[in-house]
Amino acid sequence: MSVLRSNEEGVSNLLYNRTFMRKQGAIFSFLFFCGQAAWGDSDFLTLKACYGKALQASEAIDISQETVLQAEAQYRKTFGAALPELLFKYTSIWQDQSGLDGTGSLGSFTQSPQTEANFRIRKNLFTGYKELSAVLGGSSFVHQRKYEKNRAVEKLLSQVAEAFYGASQAEANLNSTQIILGLAQGRVMELKERVRLGRTREADLQAMEYQATTLEAQVVEAQQLREASLDGLSFLVGERIEEALKDENANIYDLTSLEDYLARGQNRYDIKAKRESIGVAKAAVRVEKADYFPKADISMNYYLERSGFRKPIDWDINLGIEFPIWSWNAVRSSVERAESQLREKEKDLEETKRKIEVEVRGAYRNYIFAHKKVDLNNKALQFARKEYELQVRDYKSNLVTNVEVLDSLNRLFQAELAANRSALEARMTEVELKVAAGFLPEEILR
Repeated sequence: MSVLRSNEEGVSNLLYNRTFMRKQGAIFSFLFFCGQAAWGDSDFLTLKACYGKALQASEAIDISQETVLQAEAQYRKTFGAALPELLFKYTSIWQDQSGLDGTGSLGSFTQSPQTEANFRIRKNLFTGYKELSAVLGGSSFVHQRKYEKNRAVEKLLSQVAEAFYGASQAEANLNSTQIILGLAQGRVMELKERVRLGRTREADLQAMEYQATTLEAQVVEAQQLREASLDGLSFLVGERIEEALKDENANIYDLTSLEDYLARGQNRYDIKAKRESIGVAKAAVRVEKADYFPKADISMNYYLERSGFRKPIDWDINLGIEFPIWSWNAVRSSVERAESQLREKEKDLEETKRKIEVEVRGAYRNYIFAHKKVDLNNKALQFARKEYELQVRDYKSNLVTNVEVLDSLNRLFQAELAANRSALEARMTEVELKVAAGFLPEEILR
């Protein structure tokens, strides 16, 4: 009997220590196994380490990087097209002379072969405005793609954090269930002894064994949920990891005012990307308007080798001018379409600003209430632990029934799960608030 009581008191002390640790801000110091990781000799895998691995494994980030490279290549192409062309040309012409009268009246026109070698510089005039607009638009497009990639990098942290803390909660729930199962099994052993001595009804033992068996099933379910959550984290990380997870950033943030988060949120990378897209649309309008202007081509040739009557001519310049007359209606339609797309981009920016404000306000509200629930659930857990201890004591004194002890054990179990859940929510809301406000990952994971 003393051994059973000692075992039960030991488990109760463990519950007390876990509650005390929560009160001291180390709620997520839970160890559990995940897949192989290559982050040195550390025994733990932190959120920062998981995020670093996810950055390397994420196909979405790689795709975003490719879009940046494509935009840069397109910009270089546009810039190159705006520069004058420099060409080298060599020709040699052989002509049939069998039908000539032999008098040489046509002279150099019938000479065979006729060779020519020259350098040519060619440039379209009156298109500088159009080309400059295209170059500026290309620059804005490159910046837009870079900002979109940076925002994808930030959002990846939110996904990794959700999987990381989801796995942490699953492990915490498994630990809590195993602890409650240990209490229930201790109660079964004690009740068996009491039934043998005739001090307890056998029905009470059957009820306790039912409770213990149900908890065993819940342990299996908790193990299944833990494995599923680890699968989600492993997918983001890119490999199956087996180190224990450890949150080394718990409860380190100082909450600033909502206005500070709202102001910072309006300078997020996706806002910057939207602004650059407006720059691209404005450049497109200027490009279309450039078709109203006349077109002129100028080219200059410098000849290294010529034959016939052109041999003494070392250079020439060609100039051609075109004035659009009947194409203006088509140009006006193109301009109107580009202006409509510009207005669309401007409306999209305003809508995004309002969405971000709602997102930041919601994240801030969730942060406040989540931390309030942490304090309340921790207090409730202390009360549930104390109540269970008192119920067990009173049962031994025949002051309460076994049903009341069972109800108390169930309340303790639910309080454990609620404390785990609120701790996860509180930690997640911290990350979500920072991501919503546009904080850099290195600021969040400091």
